[in-house]
Amino acid sequence: MFAVIILTVAIPNIYKIEFVFSKKYILFTNTYTIITILYMIFFILYYNNKITKRKEELDLRKRKIIKYPPSSINTEEVVDSEERYEELFAEIIEYFEKKKPYQNVDFNIQDLAAQLHSNSTYISRAVNMNTKKNYKTFVNKYRIKQIKTQLSDVNYDKYNLMYIYTSAGFKHQSTFNKVFKQVESMTPSEYIQLHELKIR
Repeated sequence: MFAVIILTVAIPNIYKIEFVFSKKYILFTNTYTIITILYMIFFILYYNNKITKRKEELDLRKRKIIKYPPSSINTEEVVDSEERYEELFAEIIEYFEKKKPYQNVDFNIQDLAAQLHSNSTYISRAVNMNTKKNYKTFVNKYRIKQIKTQLSDVNYDKYNLMYIYTSAGFKHQSTFNKVFKQVESMTPSEYIQLHELKIR
């Protein structure tokens, strides 16, 4: 690129050659060339900086891994941690059985954490460790359990289905239908039909 600029300026002066190109065209060419060079320099510097930062991040991660190898974890601490999560899960079960918070459609994991003087991360981990399910699935299973109990009641027909699923904590029928099928492997209507056949 620099060579093009030098040749464009120098050759006419050395050999007294008159180009057919106008001075404006030559100025435009030189300006375009300089801008292209500056852009290339900026491009190289920018990506060189990105690569350097990435290398530093990788080095930092390696240092952390070396500093805290898995073998250095105290087994007693792990057991103690597991016991704490089991105790927290027992508190969650007790709270769900007594207070039935899942019946409130707006009740969330942060609300539960506040009630048990814990935090949402610990609640989520306690549920996952003891059920192998996430918090949302855990809550929905309680809701479906209540709905099944109500549907099993001989007098359930005095309530409509909307009342049954909203009182269990579902806001929309589409969500209720989807969750019910996920848990029971059948739709609510199929479950009702099957239950009615058993009664007969």
